Amino acid sequence: MTRGERQSLGLSASILVAFIPAATLGFLFKDAISAYLFSIEVVAAALLVGGLVILIAEHLLPKPAQAKCDEVSAIGWRTALTIGLCQCFALIPGTSRSLATILGGRVAGLSHAASTEFSFLVGLLTLSAASVYKMWSLGPALTQVYPAGPASVGLIVAAITAFVSVKWLVGYVSRKGLGVFAWYRIALGGAILAFLALK
Repeated sequence: MTRGERQSLGLSASILVAFIPAATLGFLFKDAISAYLFSIEVVAAALLVGGLVILIAEHLLPKPAQAKCDEVSAIGWRTALTIGLCQCFALIPGTSRSLATILGGRVAGLSHAASTEFSFLVGLLTLSAASVYKMWSLGPALTQVYPAGPASVGLIVAAITAFVSVKWLVGYVSRKGLGVFAWYRIALGGAILAFLALK
Protein backbone atom coordinates (compact mmCIF):
# COMPACT_ATOMS: atom_id res chain seq x y z
CA MET A 1 0.00 0.00 0.00
CA THR A 2 1.42 3.38 -1.02
CA ARG A 3 1.71 6.39 1.31
CA GLY A 4 -1.11 8.14 -0.55
CA GLU A 5 -3.39 5.12 -0.17
CA ARG A 6 -2.65 4.94 3.57
CA GLN A 7 -3.43 8.64 3.95
CA SER A 8 -6.69 8.26 2.03
CA LEU A 9 -7.70 5.27 4.14
CA GLY A 10 -6.79 7.11 7.35
CA LEU A 11 -8.74 10.20 6.29
CA SER A 12 -11.79 8.10 5.43
CA ALA A 13 -11.62 6.46 8.86
CA SER A 14 -11.33 9.87 10.55
CA ILE A 15 -14.36 11.18 8.65
CA LEU A 16 -16.34 8.12 9.78
CA VAL A 17 -15.27 8.63 13.42
CA ALA A 18 -16.39 12.27 13.26
CA PHE A 19 -19.70 11.24 11.71
CA ILE A 20 -20.73 8.56 14.22
CA PRO A 21 -21.54 10.62 17.40
CA ALA A 22 -24.08 13.00 15.82
CA ALA A 23 -25.52 10.26 13.62
CA THR A 24 -26.08 8.03 16.66
CA LEU A 25 -27.65 10.74 18.81
CA GLY A 26 -29.73 12.03 15.91
CA PHE A 27 -31.14 8.56 15.24
CA LEU A 28 -31.85 7.81 18.90
CA PHE A 29 -33.41 11.17 19.81
CA LYS A 30 -34.91 12.37 16.51
CA ASP A 31 -38.46 12.27 17.87
CA ALA A 32 -37.57 14.19 21.05
CA ILE A 33 -35.65 16.78 19.02
CA SER A 34 -38.63 17.30 16.72
CA ALA A 35 -41.06 17.48 19.62
CA TYR A 36 -39.20 19.80 21.99
CA LEU A 37 -36.53 21.76 20.12
CA PHE A 38 -38.16 22.91 16.91
CA SER A 39 -39.37 26.35 17.94
CA ILE A 40 -38.50 29.94 17.08
CA GLU A 41 -37.32 30.58 20.64
CA VAL A 42 -34.87 27.67 20.57
CA VAL A 43 -33.50 28.67 17.16
CA ALA A 44 -33.03 32.30 18.23
CA ALA A 45 -31.35 31.30 21.49
CA ALA A 46 -29.05 28.88 19.63
CA LEU A 47 -28.06 31.64 17.21
CA LEU A 48 -27.26 34.02 20.05
CA VAL A 49 -25.43 31.51 22.27
CA GLY A 50 -23.55 30.09 19.30
CA GLY A 51 -22.29 33.54 18.38
CA LEU A 52 -21.07 34.15 21.91
CA VAL A 53 -19.32 30.76 22.00
CA ILE A 54 -17.52 31.58 18.75
CA LEU A 55 -16.30 34.93 20.10
CA ILE A 56 -15.07 33.33 23.33
CA ALA A 57 -13.36 30.51 21.44
CA GLU A 58 -11.69 32.91 19.01
CA HIS A 59 -10.38 34.91 21.96
CA LEU A 60 -9.20 32.01 24.11
CA LEU A 61 -7.86 29.58 21.52
CA PRO A 62 -4.24 30.17 20.49
CA LYS A 63 -3.66 31.66 17.08
CA PRO A 64 -3.17 28.69 14.76
CA ALA A 65 0.07 28.11 12.96
CA GLN A 66 0.25 28.24 9.18
CA ALA A 67 -1.71 25.33 7.73
CA LYS A 68 0.37 22.41 6.44
CA CYS A 69 -0.39 20.87 3.08
CA ASP A 70 -1.03 17.42 4.63
CA GLU A 71 -2.73 18.60 7.83
CA VAL A 72 -6.18 17.25 6.89
CA SER A 73 -4.91 13.85 5.78
CA ALA A 74 -2.95 13.53 9.04
CA ILE A 75 -6.02 13.96 11.27
CA GLY A 76 -6.16 11.11 13.79
CA TRP A 77 -9.09 9.49 15.53
CA ARG A 78 -8.82 11.62 18.69
CA THR A 79 -9.06 14.86 16.70
CA ALA A 80 -11.85 13.39 14.60
CA LEU A 81 -13.76 12.32 17.71
CA THR A 82 -13.45 15.82 19.20
CA ILE A 83 -14.89 17.28 16.00
CA GLY A 84 -17.62 14.64 15.96
CA LEU A 85 -18.66 15.42 19.52
CA CYS A 86 -18.84 19.12 18.68
CA GLN A 87 -21.03 18.27 15.69
CA CYS A 88 -23.59 16.85 18.13
CA PHE A 89 -24.46 20.42 19.17
CA ALA A 90 -25.74 20.94 15.62
CA LEU A 91 -28.69 18.67 16.49
CA ILE A 92 -30.08 21.73 18.27
CA PRO A 93 -32.02 23.75 15.65
CA GLY A 94 -30.32 27.06 14.97
CA THR A 95 -26.84 25.67 15.61
CA SER A 96 -24.61 25.71 12.54
CA ARG A 97 -23.18 22.26 11.80
CA SER A 98 -20.23 23.71 9.90
CA LEU A 99 -19.35 26.25 12.58
CA ALA A 100 -19.66 23.59 15.29
CA THR A 101 -17.24 21.28 13.48
CA ILE A 102 -14.85 24.11 12.58
CA LEU A 103 -14.70 25.11 16.23
CA GLY A 104 -14.21 21.46 17.12
CA GLY A 105 -11.22 21.34 14.82
CA ARG A 106 -9.79 24.50 16.35
CA VAL A 107 -10.26 23.10 19.87
CA ALA A 108 -8.39 19.98 18.71
CA GLY A 109 -5.49 22.15 17.51
CA LEU A 110 -6.13 22.36 13.76
CA SER A 111 -5.65 25.49 11.72
CA HIS A 112 -8.68 27.42 10.46
CA ALA A 113 -8.10 26.09 6.93
CA ALA A 114 -7.79 22.44 7.97
CA SER A 115 -10.81 22.73 10.30
CA THR A 116 -12.91 24.17 7.48
CA GLU A 117 -11.82 21.57 4.93
CA PHE A 118 -12.43 18.67 7.32
CA SER A 119 -15.80 20.16 8.32
CA PHE A 120 -16.80 20.12 4.64
CA LEU A 121 -15.75 16.47 4.24
CA VAL A 122 -17.65 15.41 7.37
CA GLY A 123 -20.63 17.42 6.15
CA LEU A 124 -20.68 15.51 2.86
CA LEU A 125 -21.08 12.23 4.73
CA THR A 126 -23.45 13.61 7.38
CA LEU A 127 -25.82 15.36 4.97
CA SER A 128 -25.69 12.49 2.45
CA ALA A 129 -26.58 9.98 5.16
CA ALA A 130 -29.40 12.23 6.40
CA SER A 131 -30.75 12.53 2.84
CA VAL A 132 -30.63 8.77 2.29
CA TYR A 133 -32.41 8.18 5.61
CA LYS A 134 -35.07 10.74 4.68
CA MET A 135 -35.63 9.07 1.30
CA TRP A 136 -35.85 5.66 2.93
CA SER A 137 -38.37 6.90 5.51
CA LEU A 138 -40.59 8.37 2.80
CA GLY A 139 -40.76 5.03 0.99
CA PRO A 140 -43.08 4.96 -2.05
CA ALA A 141 -44.12 8.58 -1.41
CA LEU A 142 -40.59 9.74 -2.29
CA THR A 143 -41.30 10.39 -5.97
CA GLN A 144 -44.43 12.38 -5.08
CA VAL A 145 -42.70 14.57 -2.50
CA TYR A 146 -39.48 14.98 -4.51
CA PRO A 147 -40.04 14.50 -8.26
CA ALA A 148 -36.94 13.05 -9.94
CA GLY A 149 -36.34 15.95 -12.34
CA PRO A 150 -36.41 18.89 -9.91
CA ALA A 151 -34.64 16.83 -7.23
CA SER A 152 -31.77 15.99 -9.61
CA VAL A 153 -31.36 19.62 -10.64
CA GLY A 154 -31.40 20.66 -6.98
CA LEU A 155 -28.68 18.13 -6.10
CA ILE A 156 -26.42 19.28 -8.93
CA VAL A 157 -26.84 22.97 -8.09
CA ALA A 158 -26.28 22.26 -4.38
CA ALA A 159 -23.10 20.28 -5.10
CA ILE A 160 -21.63 23.01 -7.32
CA THR A 161 -22.56 25.74 -4.85
CA ALA A 162 -21.05 23.78 -1.97
CA PHE A 163 -17.69 23.29 -3.68
CA VAL A 164 -17.48 26.95 -4.71
CA SER A 165 -18.55 28.13 -1.26
CA VAL A 166 -16.10 25.98 0.67
CA LYS A 167 -13.20 27.19 -1.47
CA TRP A 168 -14.11 30.78 -0.64
CA LEU A 169 -14.81 29.94 3.00
CA VAL A 170 -11.44 28.24 3.55
CA GLY A 171 -9.64 31.33 2.28
CA TYR A 172 -11.80 33.78 4.22
CA VAL A 173 -11.67 31.95 7.54
CA SER A 174 -7.92 31.45 7.21
CA ARG A 175 -7.43 35.21 6.84
CA LYS A 176 -10.19 36.68 9.01
CA GLY A 177 -11.28 34.00 11.47
CA LEU A 178 -14.89 33.37 12.54
CA GLY A 179 -15.66 36.71 14.17
CA VAL A 180 -17.96 38.04 11.45
CA PHE A 181 -20.12 34.91 11.62
CA ALA A 182 -20.33 35.27 15.40
CA TRP A 183 -21.60 38.86 15.21
CA TYR A 184 -24.09 37.90 12.50
CA ARG A 185 -25.52 35.15 14.71
CA ILE A 186 -25.66 37.44 17.75
CA ALA A 187 -27.42 40.18 15.79
CA LEU A 188 -29.94 37.83 14.19
CA GLY A 189 -30.66 35.83 17.36
CA GLY A 190 -30.96 39.00 19.45
CA ALA A 191 -33.30 40.60 16.92
CA ILE A 192 -35.58 37.55 16.87
CA LEU A 193 -35.72 37.34 20.67
CA ALA A 194 -36.41 41.07 20.91
CA PHE A 195 -39.23 40.76 18.36
CA LEU A 196 -40.76 37.85 20.29
CA ALA A 197 -40.52 39.79 23.56
CA LEU A 198 -42.33 42.78 22.06
CA LYS A 199 -45.18 40.79 20.53
